[in-house]
Amino acid sequence: MKKRNFIFASHGTLAQGVYNALEVITGGNENVKVYSAYVNGQQTNVAEEAEQLLAGYPAGEEIIVLTDLYGGSVNTEFVKLTGKYGIHVVSGLSLPLALFVLDGEEEETEEMLRKAVEQAKGSVQYCNQVLSQEQTEDDF
Repeated sequence: MKKRNFIFASHGTLAQGVYNALEVITGGNENVKVYSAYVNGQQTNVAEEAEQLLAGYPAGEEIIVLTDLYGGSVNTEFVKLTGKYGIHVVSGLSLPLALFVLDGEEEETEEMLRKAVEQAKGSVQYCNQVLSQEQTEDDF
C-alpha cells in the first residue's frame, strides 16, 4: 500500500485548529501537514503555495487534501492540481471528517473517502432537536 499523506487546508487558522484538536484526541499523525491561507490579513498566493506544498511529496505517495469550503479559493486551487498530482480533494474540513479519514487508512482510498464524508455528515446535529425527540420518545 502506498504511503498516505494528508493536508488540512483552510482560510485562516481553521486547519491548524482541527489538527490541534486531533492531537488532543489521538496524539496527532506525522503524515498530516497544515496549510493556512490569508493568516493575519496577509495576501496569499494560494495557487503557488499549494503547488509548492504538493511538489514536496515524493512521486507515488498518496495525498488527500481536506479543504474548508467547497468552491472557496483554497479548495479551488487544490482541485486544479488534482490531475497533475493525482490528489484526492474533499471539502468540508472538520474534526469528525479528519478523524474518519485518518481512521480509514487500511481501506481503498475512494471508498474510504465516500464513507468518511457520509459519517461526517451524520455528526452535524441540532442537539436541541435531538434532545427534544429523545424526550418525546421517553414519554411513550
